[in-house]
Amino acid sequence: MTMARVIGGVVLGLIAAFVAIWSVEMVNHLIYPLPRDIRVDDPRGLGAYVSAMSIGAQLFVAGGWLAGAFVGGWVAGVISRRNWTIWLIAILILIAGVANILYVTHPPFLKIASVIAPLIGGLLAALLLRRCPSAGMGAPA
Repeated sequence: MTMARVIGGVVLGLIAAFVAIWSVEMVNHLIYPLPRDIRVDDPRGLGAYVSAMSIGAQLFVAGGWLAGAFVGGWVAGVISRRNWTIWLIAILILIAGVANILYVTHPPFLKIASVIAPLIGGLLAALLLRRCPSAGMGAPA
């Protein structure tokens, strides 16, 4: 049962993380719409757009990474009852963010945020679950 909880927690945590990131990105696109002529399959054109994004749009992107690590880590931690699963989700979000940075040119703020935001999200999830005895996270895993 423990292994099933861990695997299920990680899988559902990843799903929750990407839903959280997608949700924040959708709000971002409502407030800061993409230009009609942007092609997501063109790394140069997309990179030029991302590099010129307003700070508000950049904050949404970083907020998506933070939210993904927080929500995904929280889900993984609650289901698995293992603290390390929170960090696994945060690291996977970090890797995805860095891969995105390598694929498309980003401004310096987002390069830094791609590393820091998922770690902060993971830390917040770990702190929340440590303070919530009903989640079964009181003892170290």
